[in-house]
This record gives sequence, structure tokens and C-alpha cells, in this order.
Amino acid sequence: MKAMATEAATSDIATRSPTAMFYPENARFPATTMKLPGGVWWLPTPAGGNRLEVGPDYEAYRHDAPYGDFISIWRRGVPRTVKLRFSDNANVVIKRHDGQPLETKLVKGGIELILDTLPVIIEGTDDIPLPQDSVDTTRADFKALIEEGLRQGLQVGNTQFMFEDAYRSFERNPGAAYQKMLEAQREVEAKLAPFVWLEGESSPQANFSEVVNDSAASAERALSLDTHITPGPEGYFAKYKFRVRHDQATMDFWLAADLPPAVRPHVSVDVNGTALSFPKDAQSGYGRGFGWYNLGKLSLRDGEYTLTIRLLQTSPEFKASVDALLMTPLAFRPAGPRIPRYVPGF
Repeated sequence: MKAMATEAATSDIATRSPTAMFYPENARFPATTMKLPGGVWWLPTPAGGNRLEVGPDYEAYRHDAPYGDFISIWRRGVPRTVKLRFSDNANVVIKRHDGQPLETKLVKGGIELILDTLPVIIEGTDDIPLPQDSVDTTRADFKALIEEGLRQGLQVGNTQFMFEDAYRSFERNPGAAYQKMLEAQREVEAKLAPFVWLEGESSPQANFSEVVNDSAASAERALSLDTHITPGPEGYFAKYKFRVRHDQATMDFWLAADLPPAVRPHVSVDVNGTALSFPKDAQSGYGRGFGWYNLGKLSLRDGEYTLTIRLLQTSPEFKASVDALLMTPLAFRPAGPRIPRYVPGF
């Protein structure tokens, strides 16, 4: 009788187990492990896929697996009615996170629905769903950047042409066009923004192992160190050159990297020989192991600087991946490998 009771209890647990919605590990932040309404668990999986860039007010990712391909999207703020743009709406199916039908409306050039902070599931298309308001915001931001660039006497004509040419192809392929628009926008931002963003793999002088492809990282690449060889007295290092265009009262320094806990106490970072503090833990994680580390502040004058990341000889292991560096006088809230948004006058 006891065995039968145990068997019945086990069967009951199985039937009452909550369903799950999955996200690829590459999309860990914005996605996060949690219990969603309706008893659905949001869980990581080693399946293929990655986070998608669909505008400052939205998060999204692509999930690719034998048991199901889909795209998920949600808003970062208050709910609103959104028009999602696709190159072809014919086979698009949009469901709630629990698989239940979601009220949608076919409109000219897209599908209209209410999006909130809960992820929805989009099936039947490989297109990246583009919220119309993201496109409108990007165009307004770019216009402000171009106007500021012209005011400062910068040569921005080629970049402006690239942006406008991408937008002209938007109706045909919204997702691809938007990515090209963002490339043009960031090219101008890099010339105007008061912050400095450096890709980890861009180091002109390093003795790390190699540059590796990692779809969870910014620009999908990172500078990697993975060796059993103990280094010389100067340790393993990566140096980066950057310029501050105007005197800055304070610059906040951030490092996005994958650093095992045992390695972190043996990491040093300095700017022109001035040591920065290195925290015990990352402030915000993303992907399979990346995190943002706040290194403190420095006052910098207009000029050229060298930032050096070093893994000391004392480390018990020599494993690290450097994704990105940010030096900024502006408030920064980490959001995965996303470059901060900059709009002149805001």
C-alpha cells in the first residue's frame, strides 16, 4: 500500500509540474530565471539563440532548438499598444508566455497588439519583429545627432547617406534595415558622445590567448585568456588606448568581463599607472558568465590615456574574457552588452 501511495504521489507531482518557457543562455539578461504568471517558469537552456536589438524600450531574443524555434519580445516599461513590423505577416503567430492566444490585429504594414513586461512568443517567421515606435525613436535620435555633428563641424554626410539608404529598404526587410540604421547611428554617437566605449577584442597590445567568437558578447566577440602557463612578473595583460575630448570632472569606469570568482582578487586595472578599484562581484550579469564591474571614478583632462587590465602571476588559474570597457561621465545602468544611448540635449 505504501509503495502504491508513493507511486500515486509521484504521478500527481508530475501532472502538477508547471510548464516552462525557455531562453538561450546567450540571452541571460535581458531574460532571467523566474516564475511568470500562470505557473510558467522562465528557464535557461543551452539551445541556440541570442538577444536581439529592437529599440531602447524593448527586449527580445531568438530561441533555436529542435523542440521549437521562436522569438520573444517584451517592453521594458509601461504597457502600450505596439505595431510590430514584419516583411511578411502571413504565417506569424503570436502567443502569450503560457502558450495561450493573444489578441492581435492585422494593420497596414504590421501586427498590432498590447505589449507589457511579460514576454510573448512569436512563431512562423524568421524576421526580427520591429516595434514601429523604436524605428521612429531611432530616426529622431539620429536627426538630433546629425544636427549636433553639423553644428560642431563634423563630416557626417556619408553616415547620413548610409542611414537613409537603410531606411529606404525598411519595408522590404525591417529587421536588416534597422540593424544598418543602428550601425550608422553608433558611428555618429562615437564622435559626439561624452563617453568612451571600447570592445575587449580591440586591444592593440595584449598577451591573452586569442579573440573568440561569443554571440552573448558585444559585437559577438571577446578577448579570451585560457591557459595553464604561469606568466612572467608582469602577468597577463591587455592594454587599451582611449581619448578624452574635454576635461571631465569625473569619469566612471566599467569593465564587462567573464572572470571566475577565484580570479577576481588577482585582477588589477590602471589608467596611466593610476590604479582603479576592483570589486569582488559584478553589479549585473549577462550571457553565460559575463558581468559588469564598476571600477570607480577618475578625474581626467583632455588627452590620450592607456588603460591596462592585468591578471597577476598570483592567480590560481588563468582564465578571463574581456568583452567591453566603458568610461563615462553620465549615469550608467548596465543592460547586457548594450551600448548606452546618447541623444544631444537629453
